[in-house]
Amino acid sequence: MVWFFYATPSKLDADHVVPLMEAHESGAWAWSKEKKKRYANYLKDKNHIIAVSLHANRSKKQRDPAEWMPTNRSFQKQYARIWIKIKNNWGLSADPEELRVLKQILPGESIVFPIEAPEYSCSGNPFDPPDSVVNAAARGNIVKKSKSEICHDPSSRWYDRTKRFTPYDSVKDCLNSGGRLPKK
Repeated sequence: MVWFFYATPSKLDADHVVPLMEAHESGAWAWSKEKKKRYANYLKDKNHIIAVSLHANRSKKQRDPAEWMPTNRSFQKQYARIWIKIKNNWGLSADPEELRVLKQILPGESIVFPIEAPEYSCSGNPFDPPDSVVNAAARGNIVKKSKSEICHDPSSRWYDRTKRFTPYDSVKDCLNSGGRLPKK
C-alpha cells in the first residue's frame, strides 16, 4: 500500500469502497432502513470506508470495478479483495461484468466471489416484456424501474447504473405502475 500524507484534511474524502448506490443495486434495496443505515455508517471494518483523495473519490463516483479501478496498479489486487470481502460480508451480488473483471484481476486465487446477479434480458425468458417495450429498448428510450421503484429515463444520472430493472415504454407508464421519479 502506498501512503500519502496530506497536511490539509480538506483534500481527503471518506469513500465507501462499495458505494451506497452499488450496494443498493446489488441487493441492499431489500434491506430494512436499520440495515441500510448500519451499512452506510459501518466502521468495524477498517476497509469499509476509507480516506481517499478528493480526486479519486470524484472519479470513482458510484462505479464498480468493471467501470473504475484505482490508478495505483499496485493497489488494484488489494482493492479487488476488499471489494469482494465487503460484498460477501453483506450478502451483496455482483453483475457478470463486475465478476469478470474481479476474476481477471485475481486470476487463480482461491477466493469466494460474490454471487452473480442475472442481468435483465429481453430474450429467451418466458416473462419477456411486451413487444412495445422491446421496441422501446431497441430505440434506446426504454425507462427502467429499479428495485427501489425509481423510474429512470435515459437522461437520469443513474440510468446506466441501473442493472436490475423492469422496463417501461415511458415515464408515465412507469409512474402508473407505482414507480416514482428520482430525487434530483
